[in-house]
Amino acid sequence: MRLISFVTSLACLGTLASAASKVEFDLVFPRDNQSYAPTPYMPVIFAVTNPERAMRLYPYLEFRVNQSVVGGTPYNLSRQMNWGAVDPTSNKPHFIYTFVDNFAAEGDWTLWWHITWRGCGKGRDGVFDGTLTKNQSTTGILFETRNDGQAVDLLAANNQRCLMSTQVVDGVPDESLTITDQALLKSGISTCLMVPPESDGRFGPSDFCNIKFDDAIAANVSADLNKLCAGTGNCPKPSTHVPAASTTTATQPTADNTAQSSPSPSTNSAQRLAGTGAVAVALGAFTFLLV
Repeated sequence: MRLISFVTSLACLGTLASAASKVEFDLVFPRDNQSYAPTPYMPVIFAVTNPERAMRLYPYLEFRVNQSVVGGTPYNLSRQMNWGAVDPTSNKPHFIYTFVDNFAAEGDWTLWWHITWRGCGKGRDGVFDGTLTKNQSTTGILFETRNDGQAVDLLAANNQRCLMSTQVVDGVPDESLTITDQALLKSGISTCLMVPPESDGRFGPSDFCNIKFDDAIAANVSADLNKLCAGTGNCPKPSTHVPAASTTTATQPTADNTAQSSPSPSTNSAQRLAGTGAVAVALGAFTFLLV
């Protein structure tokens, strides 16, 4: 199985009503508990609010997709996401995305994603000790591909219920503290943020309902997908909701060969995810190196 990798950053033109001290990481697409029509390429899209401050937490994001193909052999893939260039002057959400192929058949899917971030370390006296602490959290969704499922439509997703798959860090200060640990300094990390101890990465509440895909974002995703599958005869048919490609310049997508089960979405997702906990444990056991 191949993972087609394309990562870019987009400034959301929608509105976001979130506190300046909160950083939120969201899986934007696909959506939990949905049934999609088989498609040659499936977009996997993440967003982060308060991106400039979020990047000072040195976030590391990886997702894993496990699929049981109807009448076929189960397989899985994993991928680290690149945050790309973040505009330090913008407080709008920052989007990154990639395309995954081999979604052209019916199947049941589990998408787990894992976020790791760093904050200032504290000694036994509670005072900053010049080092970094690591915090991490894993969550996931379940969805399916079926011949009678809905077409992949980013704008139509705006009308669906609020996102369940979100991870929040509260109380993120603006002031950076200076790192004194020599190993960290040699690796290029010189500052950190003193995040409250209770903000160890957790689920919601989410502001995702205030983040909307607009025509520009949908057009860019559509344009990049068309570049990816051009000449293959395997491009998805355009949705009536997706506008024509915009003139925004984007990096040419590249192919990556690093790629390596769940019931129907009619069942409650939380219950089904609990039954696939071994996947989350395996994902959480990965080694994440940020320094």
